[in-house]
Amino acid sequence: MNTKQYLLEKQHIVYEVLKNSFKKSKTSHAYIVSGSKGSPILETALFMAQSLVCLNKDENNLACEECINCQKIKNNGYADYKFVLGESLKTDATLSIQHEFNKSAMEQEGVKIYIIHLIEKAPVSSLNKLLKFIEEPNSNIVAIFTSNSVSNILPTIVSRCQTITLKEMYKKKLILD
Repeated sequence: MNTKQYLLEKQHIVYEVLKNSFKKSKTSHAYIVSGSKGSPILETALFMAQSLVCLNKDENNLACEECINCQKIKNNGYADYKFVLGESLKTDATLSIQHEFNKSAMEQEGVKIYIIHLIEKAPVSSLNKLLKFIEEPNSNIVAIFTSNSVSNILPTIVSRCQTITLKEMYKKKLILD
């Protein structure tokens, strides 16, 4: 099952939020995709990134998950996309993201995307450096953070992001599905 199908069937509210946002071209400059440990937060973040650059979007402007751009995002090969693990986000990595994303986009779609997976594991000093970058967003830069615990993220970062929360799937329901 691809991510779009999963969201439609198992995370209907999240699907509707994304559908409405992308269909109306009213995406945010920064998102937090949160969910309990084991939930597909990274897959959802990747789907959102794909939806920003997909060449074969559906009627809701959501990703096909199969075109060359979607595959490049999935395989970390899209030139204007950066993936960072929260625990490896050191100050120099934060500065590198800021420097790289202040340059013009290389891909035709013109949007630059970065995902920081499990942002709550990043050092506070790095997050403080990142905060300024989030506070003064360029129109073509989208940040997507994933988290298992939004309460462990700096409140100043949370306040500048649209939070998308995946509902918890219970073991009994997972076994039946």
